Order: sequence, then structure tokens, then C-alpha cells
Amino acid sequence: MQGALMSRSIRSAQIAAVAAAAVAVPLGAAPASAATTAPARTPRACVTSGCTIVSRADVDGDGRADTTSLTRRDKGRAHTLRVVTAKGAVASTTFSTTWLPSGLSPFYGATALDGARGSELVVLTQAGAHTLYHAVYTWRGGRLVAEKDPSGARDWVTDGAVSFAQGYTLRTVKGTKQLTSVAYSRDSFGRNATFSGRRIVARWQHGRWTPITDRAMIVKESPSVWTGAGWNAPGLTRFL
Repeated sequence: MQGALMSRSIRSAQIAAVAAAAVAVPLGAAPASAATTAPARTPRACVTSGCTIVSRADVDGDGRADTTSLTRRDKGRAHTLRVVTAKGAVASTTFSTTWLPSGLSPFYGATALDGARGSELVVLTQAGAHTLYHAVYTWRGGRLVAEKDPSGARDWVTDGAVSFAQGYTLRTVKGTKQLTSVAYSRDSFGRNATFSGRRIVARWQHGRWTPITDRAMIVKESPSVWTGAGWNAPGLTRFL
């Protein structure tokens, strides 16, 4: 009998100790063993089939690597460019590639082209026998926006054939980005052969390429005609 009473006393003491420990935890506080909330996961760069990672360049200008992917759509007649930034922001845009030969990747490269922070993304949209058409996308306010070239066109055109010279040359002058665009076509052959066209020198100002000079040109044929042809900018292949 005495043993039974002692057992009940021990159990009562254990229950009281547990109750006291529970009271000692402040109201609403989580027990020490409770799991903490997992941090939000960064969105995936590729969310569908046909997607390829094409760049790790900093696009939004915060100095950290972002992830750019390209997804083939509609049997190659269109592609989607998608950027997931280091902090998890997502932006995408879809562009036509109907006139791009099969097997030619639309992604051309990433380069810090304009005067805003971050790299621009250059894609191919059309390709002829020797003429290439590009689009340049830049990060603005959380979106991918098509940037216009110095002439105000959305198509950025390069060419370096026998009778054509077209392209862009990037420089920094007194701390300001300058872009020279040339578009020449042959007038004639022979000793006095000439090319005619347009040459624009523009500076990055007020969020766009603003012409400093814009001239119609007639130039004699020489190697210098093709100096400005193609892409002359870091990170971009001059010609394919």
C-alpha cells in the first residue's frame, strides 16, 4: 500500500514539473525545437522544355550575376528571353525568329552597351545571305525593353559584304558612352569606287542614344569603309 502511494506521488511530481515548464514558455512563443520558415526560393530560370541558359551577366545593374535563358517556341518561329535576377525578380519577352535559319542560335551576347547600369542582351531576329538583324533588350523598371539604335530604329543591322558595310562601334569619351553607327552601300567598282550612306555619332543621354552628328556620306573605297562594320563592342562577336 505504501509503495502504491509512493508511485502516485512520483507521477504527480512529474506531471507538475511538466506543467510548470509549459507555463514558463511565454504565450505565443514557439518551442525551441519548432522549425523556422524556409526562405523564399529563387524562381527557376528554365520552366519549360526547349529552354537553355545563355548568360550569367548582370542585367539589372546591381553588380550580381543574373540568369538569362532562351526558350524555343512555335517550332522555332519565336523565342522567349527570360531573366531571373540574383534577388529573384523575373522578366521575359518573346520575339519573332521566323526569318532566322534553323540551327542558328538567336542569342548573340551580352554587353554593357548603354550608359545605364547592367548589361544589354543582344539577340538575332533575322539573317540574310550577309545581313544580320538584331534586337537589343535592356532592363528598365523590372521589365525587358527593346532599345532603339542611334537612328531610332528597333532593328540593329550589321553587314560586312563586298558591297555593304553596316555596324556599330562603342567608345567611352570623357566618361560618357558614345556609339557610332554606319550604313554604307557600294556605288561603283574600279579605281574611283565609292560608297554612300549614313554615319551617326550618338551619346547616351536622357535614357536613349542621342545623335551628336548625323551625316549623309560619300566615301572612297578603302579598308576604312569596313572599320565600323559589324559589332565593335566588348563581349560581342563582330560577325558570325
